[in-house]
Amino acid sequence: MPLPLPPVPRLRFLGFDFVDLPMAEVVRLIAQAATQPVFRYVATPNASHLSMLDEGKGGMRALFARADFLLLDSRVVRLVARLVRLPAPPVVPGSDLVATVFADAVTEDTTICVIGSRPDAIAILRQRYRLKHLVHHEPPWGLATNPEAMAAAVAAALAAAADYTFIAVGSPQGEALALRIAATGQARGVGLCCGAAIDFLTGTQRRAPKLMRSLSLEWAYRLAMNPRRMLRRYLVDSTAGLALVLRAALHR
Repeated sequence: MPLPLPPVPRLRFLGFDFVDLPMAEVVRLIAQAATQPVFRYVATPNASHLSMLDEGKGGMRALFARADFLLLDSRVVRLVARLVRLPAPPVVPGSDLVATVFADAVTEDTTICVIGSRPDAIAILRQRYRLKHLVHHEPPWGLATNPEAMAAAVAAALAAAADYTFIAVGSPQGEALALRIAATGQARGVGLCCGAAIDFLTGTQRRAPKLMRSLSLEWAYRLAMNPRRMLRRYLVDSTAGLALVLRAALHR
């Protein structure tokens, strides 16, 4: 019988209980949770997601509040919080988390389910990590507003019964899907709402160089690479998310 999870240190930030652990400890905790007979999910909000909290879009508050492991995925948010003396949790970027899970916790016998991403990325993933048990489900666009597609994605996750279910369909529909999987009471393992992390890991989508990431400039790289898609996310939504941090500091 699997051992129960140890108590998880958490830090209250913007009204949520974020995991207060560094990357290595988070991966160890997730690896242990992957052996459990219940389903837990990971959410990694960034500055853009925080703007959804402020505006109440997509029920984000409920989706993040239900996450078993809530991790901060924004160095800029943490920097702003520190500047205004607001305690903030460690930064655990979702893309780095997925890469570390594959490097440190996944073996060729680990059961994997990927919902989203692209067939070429899945082929690379399967070959690179020599995965014997990998299930891929590719839902259509507009998953959040397509009840049949959502039900099919939930069914795919239940049928896979994977140790790790990587939900690569973007936010907030990824978190909504994770919550629906958990609500069935029939799933197991860990679900990671991971956006484009699988594409970054397999090289089918380019990520910012490490130097830019260390300088909290990954957003600038992604904006330069895809200005039409990223302009609103970084210059409007993310700015609104940072404003939420400033208001929290003032209210404190």
